[in-house]
Amino acid sequence: MTVWDDLERVRPRVFAIEVSNGGRNDIAEHRGYQQIMRGWANVGGGEYIYALTEDDLHRAMQRAMRLVRRPSAFTLAAETRYQDPPVDGQLSVVSGDTPAVGAGVIHLIFDASGSMLRRMEGGRRIDVARRIVREVLDDRIPPQVPIAFRAYGHTGPHSCETELLVAPSADNHDAVRAAVGDIRAINLARTPLAASLDAVLDDLADFDDRQRLVVMLTDGEETCDGNVGQAVGGLVDEGLDVRLNIVGFHIDEVELQADFVRYAAAGGGEYFDSQDGDELVEGLIRALAAKFRVVDAAGREVARSRVDGEPSTLPPGTYEIVVDTSDGEYRKTVDIAPGQALEVRLSDR
Repeated sequence: MTVWDDLERVRPRVFAIEVSNGGRNDIAEHRGYQQIMRGWANVGGGEYIYALTEDDLHRAMQRAMRLVRRPSAFTLAAETRYQDPPVDGQLSVVSGDTPAVGAGVIHLIFDASGSMLRRMEGGRRIDVARRIVREVLDDRIPPQVPIAFRAYGHTGPHSCETELLVAPSADNHDAVRAAVGDIRAINLARTPLAASLDAVLDDLADFDDRQRLVVMLTDGEETCDGNVGQAVGGLVDEGLDVRLNIVGFHIDEVELQADFVRYAAAGGGEYFDSQDGDELVEGLIRALAAKFRVVDAAGREVARSRVDGEPSTLPPGTYEIVVDTSDGEYRKTVDIAPGQALEVRLSDR
């Protein structure tokens, strides 16, 4: 490639200043040099200047600098056209080889009060609840996650007793499964929700180094003169990593549903309503599932959902997923393209 190829490609503005050599060059050769220098200057709208004296050289340099500083005129051409905004994408986070639960230890509070003897499609409420709890235990809680199983209503009529039937320990699922299968609802037994929540911290005292998830399954309101709001506040005031989810079963009173929503929210969790067996399964699964949040490039939380739940809709961009699982916090950076349905499996770590 020659210098002329470079000049054609770059189109620089060249100011060529020829200094007289006192006429010692051959005239033909001298004109050849001048033509080359003029050619360089003409490429990008520069200028060729011939200097005989030192003053001529100074004036030539000053002229070149003035020309360089001179304002240039430009013509701007623009066009407008409509373009649809980028289509949002969707992000789902799903479990890997084992279900992702939201804590390192689970505390299950089970309602066996008299109202659980009422009949529904599939049998009595207690029978449906026992079957579903065992199914969810087998399918949704990894065997290595300890479970505390506390129940009330199973000890006698008019009783407000709440009892820890299975203490939490590693690989204790067989004991929990057996206790769930053996529990029986007692007619006229009452509902000590507050007392059951008051016992949670003692039940889980050996696991204060882990995230703790309380799942309370109930079909009715407090009937033992306890203060449920105060009991929830007691968990929160301890400043420990405890979250309360409440699964309501056949709760028809709107005011009671609102109370449960408030109690769960105060305990950092959620209320899940269910009116039949299928909804109870869904409610328990959602109550146990690990949660995740989505953070944008500026560090703002832009979405929150749960593992194996509904996808989150997000504008195209780069995000960080933060998941709280029984194994600890999991983080992953992802890019979502317009219209993309992205699925992140927690086994892909």
